[in-house]
This record gives sequence, C-alpha cells and structure tokens, in this order.
Amino acid sequence: MTTVDHGPGGPSARTPIGRPAEEEVAALVPGGPDTSAAYLVLVLGDPTAAVVDQVAEYFDGYGVAGTRYVIGERGAVVLVPDGEDLRTTWLVEEFGEWLDGRAWCAMASRPGTEVPAGYREAADVLDLVLAAGRSPGVYVLDDVLVEYAVTQNDAVANSLVAIIASLTSSSSVWYETLAALIRADYNRSRAAAELRIHRSTLDYRLRRIEELTGYDPMSSRGVRVLGAAMTAYALSEAA
Repeated sequence: MTTVDHGPGGPSARTPIGRPAEEEVAALVPGGPDTSAAYLVLVLGDPTAAVVDQVAEYFDGYGVAGTRYVIGERGAVVLVPDGEDLRTTWLVEEFGEWLDGRAWCAMASRPGTEVPAGYREAADVLDLVLAAGRSPGVYVLDDVLVEYAVTQNDAVANSLVAIIASLTSSSSVWYETLAALIRADYNRSRAAAELRIHRSTLDYRLRRIEELTGYDPMSSRGVRVLGAAMTAYALSEAA
C-alpha cells in the first residue's frame, strides 16, 4: 500500500490499489489514533484517473496540511483533518459543487480513534448510493438513512429482497418500470418518457406492481418500502 501525505509542497506519487482494508485506512492517521483530532473520511467510487488527480489537486490547493490518500484504479480513500475552518457541511457543499457529477463520493466525520468506523460508514453509504442508482455527487449517511437502517438487519433486508424478487420472477418489465420510476423521483411523466411508453401504459404497470408486491408505488408508504427494497435487492445481486 502507498499512502500520500499532502500539504503545501507535499509529494504526489500514488500507487494503484483496490479498496483498502480498515487497518490500512487506520494507518493513514499520523502517529496512530489521536482522540484530540477529527477527520473527514471520503470514499470515492470508481473515479477516472483524471478525477483522482484533480481530487488530490483540490485538497492541495485548499492547503489542508496532513491530508492523506490511499488511491487505486477502482476507487480512493481520502483522510482530511477536520479543523475549525473545515467542517463536514461546508465540504459536502463545496466539494460536491466542484466534483460536478464526475464521480460518486461518500463522507463521514470521526475522531482519530474511530477512523475505521468512519470508513465503514462511508463505504456502506457509497454502496447504497450506487445500488440505488443515485446520480454522481457527495453523500452522507443522512442521504440514505432509511436504506442504511434496514439493510443492517439481515432479516429485514431479506424480506425486502423478496419483495423485488416477486417482480422479477414474472417479468423483467415490472422491475424495469419501478427502477425508471425511482430514477424519475416518482414523476410518472418522466418515467413514461424514459421507458418510451404512454402514461396510461405506465399507470397499468404501476397497478400491476402493486398487485405483485402489495405496495402502491405512488403512496408514501410504497415509496419508502419499494425504494429500500430496490436498494436491498441491488446489493444482494452485487454480493
């Protein structure tokens, strides 16, 4: 593993690796865990090499001494000291605008002793975001709170997976319709346009989805359950 300590004038050499182990991320904390320091743990999902270089330049340009990276072909982990002038909320907004849809990034804030836990949280959030088909951007736990909660319980996750399995067992068209509806943020006109079908055809399919799953995709309860179920199903398929 190669780690890179970036500060003003710091080195820029990086070695491609896969997603690192928790112990490798913990080793990024200078001198070992430090309870007096707070860190932002950023996990980037499958960024291009150019984006990875630009991310490094972004933090170098901000002048955050002690920013460290573990970067590879399939992703990157960035550990940023979270000082008085660098807060999570600010970075989510500013870094998200700078990233401008070029990659997926999940972020968590932790003291030095809990950096591995922050890495687990950010990695889980990233997996949920990717499974849900969210747009590229910067995400935190609050963005996937429901999905995170239900997928932490195997029994609940399996029940959700079974809901979507009821769609895929009869015809892939029901799954594809629900996926399009979710991508359209439950806007039926946009979903119908993406699927290239008439609104009346979409409405028929949504009624059929309700019959198969027991949940109305256009009700508030159906939105919560089916959205979480689609994410749980996508995670199970990727496992």
